[in-house]
Amino acid sequence: MHRTDMTIKNPRGHDLQCSLWEKEETHAWLSSNKHPCIIYLHGNSSSRISALEVLPVILPLGASLFAFDFSGCGNSGGDYVSLGWHERDDLQACINFLRASNKASSIALWGRSMGAATALMHSGRDASLSAMILDSPFASLPQLMRELSGRMLGPAVPSPLVEGLLGMVQSSIQERAEFNIMDVEPIAHAKTSRIPALFATGDADKFIEPHHCKQLHDAYVGEKSLITFAGDHHSIRPPWFNHAVSIFLQKTLMSTTEQPTNPDGTKVARASPAITVTTDYKGNKGAPEAAPAPLNEERLCAGVSQRNCSLSLNSGGFSCFGPR
Repeated sequence: MHRTDMTIKNPRGHDLQCSLWEKEETHAWLSSNKHPCIIYLHGNSSSRISALEVLPVILPLGASLFAFDFSGCGNSGGDYVSLGWHERDDLQACINFLRASNKASSIALWGRSMGAATALMHSGRDASLSAMILDSPFASLPQLMRELSGRMLGPAVPSPLVEGLLGMVQSSIQERAEFNIMDVEPIAHAKTSRIPALFATGDADKFIEPHHCKQLHDAYVGEKSLITFAGDHHSIRPPWFNHAVSIFLQKTLMSTTEQPTNPDGTKVARASPAITVTTDYKGNKGAPEAAPAPLNEERLCAGVSQRNCSLSLNSGGFSCFGPR
């Protein structure tokens, strides 16, 4: 495995610091000269270093992992974050770079919190993306801000006062960071995207509560699945969750050829695999910590079953049926 660091310019002229992790070996189901690439999108107050958590999931698949610091985060340029609004343009710049390199046979997104919201808000602009893992996204920034304000200020504070405070915050942010917080509505984009999506949320998340993920899942019009795991917003994800993601990615990235190109230069959308949906799939806390190994479909079933869950695969997709 080797890492390559690079700098990419976003549309606003900021330098984005990026890293690409690649493994030399490949698998029979992959093209020999092009590999799938998963772009990891970090959360607020974080950076691309958080992608190291998913590295053991991605590289055993024969795929590469690309991560970058959003503008205003880590070592990238810029002074402000916009919780998805400008970040989707950062993402577009990185996708353009990967496609121009001619090394990625397909591209999937793995976002967490702000990164998951960014993926959703970008998804309607690029139907050729192969898959999205959306970990702990918020459905609506105004909704989240009202909920957080209510928890901090308590029920004794009148709603008109809360709305007045939000109006002041909206005006200040728009002047400084050049975006309207009322426009940051991932749920509006869930109603137009058809990229296969795996939604995930922690049952003890007190920051972005699970109902946000459920709202997005219910509104999403593409192929979708919803996973609920034991944990909060910042907890380490359980091993069984990473195994489920591994299977989801293998099924959605299995094409060995590059998608054809439209006359305008965009990629033709991939056909979505069928994903059988079962919600509230939870793993045991005592599951082993070992990272997933390269597996065929039969061994994938056995490997996940050993981790106290039942999972079935077929030519159309996968189904999660919860702990045994």
